[in-house]
Amino acid sequence: RVSFRRPKPPRVQISGESRIEIGEPYEFRAAISAPYHGLERHYAGEWTMPDGSKQYGDTVTYIPTEQDLDIRQLDLSYRAWMPEYPDQVGQDTQRLFLWQYQWPTWRLGIDRKSYYPPAIVEIRAKTLGTKPSLEGPRYQWTLPTGVSVERDSIEDLRILKVNTTGTFTTGLTIADARGNESTIEGTFEILPVPPIELDLRMRAGNEYYREPLDVGLDTIMRGGHPDDRPLSYKY
Repeated sequence: RVSFRRPKPPRVQISGESRIEIGEPYEFRAAISAPYHGLERHYAGEWTMPDGSKQYGDTVTYIPTEQDLDIRQLDLSYRAWMPEYPDQVGQDTQRLFLWQYQWPTWRLGIDRKSYYPPAIVEIRAKTLGTKPSLEGPRYQWTLPTGVSVERDSIEDLRILKVNTTGTFTTGLTIADARGNESTIEGTFEILPVPPIELDLRMRAGNEYYREPLDVGLDTIMRGGHPDDRPLSYKY
């Protein structure tokens, strides 16, 4: 007695990018292999596109749209079978993750370590929300006169030292390889150092000021530069 088994379905594997950008074309290829070594057959197949439409051939090109971005994750499938056994179907599905290149809204973040000269000022290019990955970013700074640059090794950051009072404006032009460009400005003020004022605070050894009475004196200094420190005390 001889019995025949139905052949196994062909093996299918899709190759192509899984992280794809809105508006860009991507080609996907379906590789079909026989379920048995040495079996040579013709296979039929079809693609099921993310929108449910069908396409044919072992390659397909897909261009994601902004409407697809609402879903974020899409599936692209390919089915293959031998014409003699259309119910024995091999299939592979590739999940597609969508992203969109967006030029952000920029601002300058200004951090003064002191409001009085000499003052260290950190100025950094910031975006509203999470800073995206940019393609070929370029930063061109326009720094105010009368300041010195303490650090410029990071493109989107400048650390300045300001030794005079006044209002200072910094400009920055940011561009990328796709032709986007923004110019922003930020202003900060360095104030005159307030005069130093000294005061004494007395601490009595008991709340009734009865003898014997120990008295402590605390020196209080107001004004001046935050980095000012007394060198000596003389009472």
